[in-house]
Amino acid sequence: MINNKIKEAKIKKKLEKNKKVSLMGFVLLTASAIIAFYTFPSLSTAGWIAIIFAFITAMCWFIPIGIAAAEMATIKGWAEGGIFTWVRNLLGPRNGFIVTWLQFQVTFGFVAMILFVLSSFSFAFAGADGYNYFNTLKLGTTLNQATSVNFSKNFSNGALYGIGIVVVAGLIFMSLLGQKRTHQFGQVALIIGILLPFFIILGFQIYTVATMPDPLYFIGKHFQKEPHLDPSVTGTSYELNKTFMSSVVMASFMAFSFSLHGVEVSAIAANRMDNPSKKYPQAMMIVVISALVCIIIGSIMISMTVPTSTLSFNGGLVQTIMFNLSVGGIDVKLPDGTVAHYKTLAHAYSVIETQYGTAAANQVMYQFVYGHPINTGSDLARSDLLTLTSEVNDPLKNPSLFISVMNIETNKMAMQGLQAITFFIGIGVFVEVSVWMSNLSTGLNYAMRKAHFPAWVTYRLKNGSALTVAILWIVLLMCIFAIYMFGYNSLMQYKGQTISDILANEIRINQDQKEPMALLSNQNLDEIKLMARSIYEHSHAPGAQANVLHFDFNKHANSEVKAIYDKIKDYIGINAVASGTPASITNISFISNVVSQISMYYIGYNIFLIGYLRYVFKANWLRREFRVKWSWLQISLALLAMGVNTFAVVATYLPAAPELYPGQEAYYVFISIALPMFICTLLLGLFIYLINYAWNKKRGINLSEHSNLTNVDQNVLDVINNWHLYKDQKEFAKFERHVQLLQQKQVIVRTTKDKAQRELVANEMQYLAAEIATRFAPEEEH
Repeated sequence: MINNKIKEAKIKKKLEKNKKVSLMGFVLLTASAIIAFYTFPSLSTAGWIAIIFAFITAMCWFIPIGIAAAEMATIKGWAEGGIFTWVRNLLGPRNGFIVTWLQFQVTFGFVAMILFVLSSFSFAFAGADGYNYFNTLKLGTTLNQATSVNFSKNFSNGALYGIGIVVVAGLIFMSLLGQKRTHQFGQVALIIGILLPFFIILGFQIYTVATMPDPLYFIGKHFQKEPHLDPSVTGTSYELNKTFMSSVVMASFMAFSFSLHGVEVSAIAANRMDNPSKKYPQAMMIVVISALVCIIIGSIMISMTVPTSTLSFNGGLVQTIMFNLSVGGIDVKLPDGTVAHYKTLAHAYSVIETQYGTAAANQVMYQFVYGHPINTGSDLARSDLLTLTSEVNDPLKNPSLFISVMNIETNKMAMQGLQAITFFIGIGVFVEVSVWMSNLSTGLNYAMRKAHFPAWVTYRLKNGSALTVAILWIVLLMCIFAIYMFGYNSLMQYKGQTISDILANEIRINQDQKEPMALLSNQNLDEIKLMARSIYEHSHAPGAQANVLHFDFNKHANSEVKAIYDKIKDYIGINAVASGTPASITNISFISNVVSQISMYYIGYNIFLIGYLRYVFKANWLRREFRVKWSWLQISLALLAMGVNTFAVVATYLPAAPELYPGQEAYYVFISIALPMFICTLLLGLFIYLINYAWNKKRGINLSEHSNLTNVDQNVLDVINNWHLYKDQKEFAKFERHVQLLQQKQVIVRTTKDKAQRELVANEMQYLAAEIATRFAPEEEH
């Protein structure tokens, strides 16, 4: 509250100076909130369907949500507080707090974002001391995720956890700089950390494809996603696993819809634009087109460049850069002693994989990055997945052991370019996350203050940053990150893996003795490999060894394929599964965190849209700067968005298909962790609010659960409901009669069924409340 005229004049002068937002400023603000690089790898699993999904998401979700948010944000008296104010006015304070709490639970997704930042920095600092601790991708696992061989010998989950917490602390510190300064950083980061690297990568991608011997074939080939096996082989019986309704496609659709979230954050600035009714739709069209172009091209670039079997959701963008950055070309010494020149790393990987198998292609990629061959305690770890133990030292049978990259010095220059680009990408996403943290912590703090939480809970720094919420960030992220790093990995070690995982993990490190330990005997291992070879479709060159990642299951009887998995289960007790998606614990954890975030965020969106529909039916006459002329259009848009939200939540926890995860067991582990976490988080928010409600009721503060279908703002409503808190303050003393009239008229607005009378009385309330509202300092960005 303002206690003197000097402070009031300063605030008004500052607000007047920063009152207007230009069209381009609004576009940058919105784009920085919704264009998320870290979602591109998961989106790329859709292939060509990405184009369809992008347009469906934009038309059926992004635009409806944006229009509804703009109407709410430009209602006179509803500008402050964002989605909390809108839902609080339409559905009551409790629902307003719950929506804000659900948005705050984007915390779950921050873990995935943090690992994306770490994966970018891991390449940016490649070769530096301690690099292996930064290497969250565990190169080798990422380059060929289905093999699950940890080539980073010094990798430590504990060290990674510590580094992750340092990143969390950095994010929180930046979010405490104040919303205005954080938003300024966000707009700069959008340009140098997202858009600039995006166009650089795009240029390299075009060059890569254009220099292929047959570009059109290359493009078409890399968009043909591997099909899922018959349910009789995978052990599942979910009928949704059909073409467009496959688990990967459904997961991609959820990722697409969520990749455009955040439009409501910028909607609060709509009423600061000149002529919002005209400028806001223009800005939204620019943002939609820009976002669609970035998302479609970005996901297609990754899908076309990085093989699905090697794709990392945390590091897919870095993989794409690495594939395309070697514009100077690569010279590779082949097993027969000849030296071949390839246009780019992507070209080399594609040709060598076809001629010599995936293990050889991964050997080339590893040498390009590190400058030396793969070496993990046993030559078997460098061999192809189906190489028999007696054939390891045979260059014809095991070419991956005898292939090497020649122009190491030239590659180092390319790596330096890679490091620079990935560093800026990491910085861009880092700042983007801090902007989100700033927005969400400010929103939750605002909701708490309006709900009269204790002063120590709502404590803010001088710049308006919510300190206590920042502490809550630290606690939540430390717990969730611990579950991510230690929970999933320990629960799913050697569980539900593909045949590729099992064959590649024949050698592992004994954690106690630090010595190699055989997972299978040579005899049993070779027997399994021989069985796998017997049904393999030999589509490679005659000298190439079989690559289990490219089984053509459609040409073989299910009984033949199933026999291999039964044999593996008999030998080692692991129930192997068949799937066209990566069998990566990293990807499981990424998906688990993101879908938990999606489900909570979307439930919050649906609560908001229910309130919006109530507004359309009962208060469409409220004064606002941006207005949709037709009620039928308002209703249709809201229902469209609610349908997308509902589908995404249902698909998150019901069987979109366990093939999205490496086996049913992994899927059930995900459900056993993610679903209770989601339910407990939802109930925790409700419990916190109810405790505060009971505490305030005991001390005589009225948190009225009624809606507010008027243009009276939040502060004046609190004066009306809790006059005893304000009546003794000097600046409010003369408003006692105003408050009495407002209290009477508030009852009329709530109880009357006559729309004309409700509108008339609401307008009278707005007039009576206008002067009282000037006694409160506006919520401004610091």
